[in-house]
Amino acid sequence: MEKSLYSPLFPTGKSVEQWNSGFTKEGPASLKGDANQGCSYRIDSKETLGLEEKWYTVDPRSRVAIGDAARQSSDGPVSNFKKIEGKYEAASWHNDTGATVGSIVNCSAPGISTKWRYALFINKDNATDEDEQVLRKLINPAMQALLDLRPCQKN
Repeated sequence: MEKSLYSPLFPTGKSVEQWNSGFTKEGPASLKGDANQGCSYRIDSKETLGLEEKWYTVDPRSRVAIGDAARQSSDGPVSNFKKIEGKYEAASWHNDTGATVGSIVNCSAPGISTKWRYALFINKDNATDEDEQVLRKLINPAMQALLDLRPCQKN
């Protein structure tokens, strides 16, 4: 993914740290315990950007849409919810900590009968309007980059 897509989200500072494990090629069925993965980036010990994935089991009676995922992923109420045009089902919204973008797609692993929806969320604490615009441009390429790691099949 091009650095120019995400570099505006990182302020200048003396140190950059990545917290948590990041993302692996593992799907929900092969991960032990919590099937969600993610990481956060800190500049000079202040959290700057958080990335998180979530797996949702597809219920035959309902389909988890991006609006549902937004409400379930946020700490506190969701406001300023706006859909994002692009290849994937995506949106941006505000919550108590800042601005978040998210995308959700069907993603089932070959050989596993359970059907899954895979969501990616990127959160910027204390986001400005400019940060939100950067996040909105970032979510579709970021989802594509993660799907390139996933053994997804259409369901």
